Amino acid sequence: MNTIVYAKKLTEKDIQHLLFRERLLLVIKSFVSLTQCAVLYKRIFSTLKMGSYANAPSIGRIGMAYFETTSAQDKQQEYFALQPRWTRQLRECLHPYISPIDMIRVNLDDVWSFGSHLAIMDGKKMFAGLVRYFNKKSSAEPHQDSLVRNAPNTDLGARITGQLACNVYLKVPSQGGRARDMGLGCFGTRISPITKSQRRPGV
Repeated sequence: MNTIVYAKKLTEKDIQHLLFRERLLLVIKSFVSLTQCAVLYKRIFSTLKMGSYANAPSIGRIGMAYFETTSAQDKQQEYFALQPRWTRQLRECLHPYISPIDMIRVNLDDVWSFGSHLAIMDGKKMFAGLVRYFNKKSSAEPHQDSLVRNAPNTDLGARITGQLACNVYLKVPSQGGRARDMGLGCFGTRISPITKSQRRPGV
């Protein structure tokens, strides 16, 4: 199995390979041009206020990951209440450029046969477009958040049979950060591929 694939554009076949664990990583170089990356980076970090994770204070972030809401009910309320504001602030900050997350959403909708839209949990739209900043002191193990694990008692968590993660890098150091095939899934456990019986229409 060729676990790391480099491509010039996203295709439906690429998504299927990832979902069925026929590929582990898909890298699309210049998904956002280097010139645009520099502009977006400068705008984001000179305009928007950066927060941090409670469990990882050295990692800056704009927005909130859903896993952060699992500790308290008021965090969930905050997450869904602020979701529209985070999305609007990022778009206004980057205008007239399109934000990377919007580029991803449009690309997915274009190539995926059954379309793509924001996830909806118990009737509420979820947030997509978390901005993260790692400084020289920041560190994090390779991982993927899981709604099956973080939201098992929700309608969305009960329906999910596969989940992918996507990162767009606006600025990277001159060395380090190379992708390595560790043959591992989330938190050191192997992820089983989606079986034919689990496949949904369009998968």
